[in-house]
Amino acid sequence: MLMSQEMEVTPLQTAADGTQSDFTKKLPVIFYYHGGGFAVLCPNHNMYDKFCRRLARTCGAVVISVHYRRSPEHKFPVAYDDSYKAFEWLQSEEATPHMPPNVDYSRVFLSGDSAGGNIAHHVALRAAGKDLGRVKLKGLIIIQGFFGGEERTPAELQLKNVPIVSVDTLDWHWKAYLPKDANRDHPACNIFGPNSQDLSQIPFPPVLNIIGKLDILQDWEQRYSEGMKKAGKEVQTLVYEDGIHTFGLLNQVKLAPQMLVDIVNFINAQQ
Repeated sequence: MLMSQEMEVTPLQTAADGTQSDFTKKLPVIFYYHGGGFAVLCPNHNMYDKFCRRLARTCGAVVISVHYRRSPEHKFPVAYDDSYKAFEWLQSEEATPHMPPNVDYSRVFLSGDSAGGNIAHHVALRAAGKDLGRVKLKGLIIIQGFFGGEERTPAELQLKNVPIVSVDTLDWHWKAYLPKDANRDHPACNIFGPNSQDLSQIPFPPVLNIIGKLDILQDWEQRYSEGMKKAGKEVQTLVYEDGIHTFGLLNQVKLAPQMLVDIVNFINAQQ
């Protein structure tokens, strides 16, 4: 697993040594962008470190866990800039010494939870139509993406005071990240809102969109699937009936292992 530090994409941990038999199977690459509302948490947080290790082990993949500068000190678009810079790093020969010899650059996925899912979308948007060299972007894995808008959705009204993520918490994080005087219909937040870019002519890889039925963000996550489909994109939407926000990161939650199996199935389908 690799982790960037601030603006530098410096490996914290290089690929593990192994026997010759370890290198017979090609390994896809998963970029993972952590959540935290653009403001908190980091890749070396115990929860993310353990989750990315489970992700790598279950998927049989190289997982690159990316750090980015956080708000409110670093507002839009800094998190996107840093995250895209990490993605560009894989395209360069600078990354080669840190990769196992059987890494498959033709099968690269962008993934993240909450704000990290939002970031994965925007990194893919920046990459669209560009020459990525040896890198082939095969899919997006959006885990309970942090999307929103000025409207209050039914789920936000019903679950406005739930633990982990309340309406007030959502509003604070967007105010901390978005440009001064911007509202939540800014295209960073409201992907298919009144100020957003038409994605219908922009190439996107297939998307796996993971939604928790007990997540305050579920309506915005559903709208993301609907908007992507309307724009002509291939989207697989999985709804976990008892899923709270971040359920997939908590290994003790019985839904988490199933989510990893579903991610494996999605990755294996993108050849």
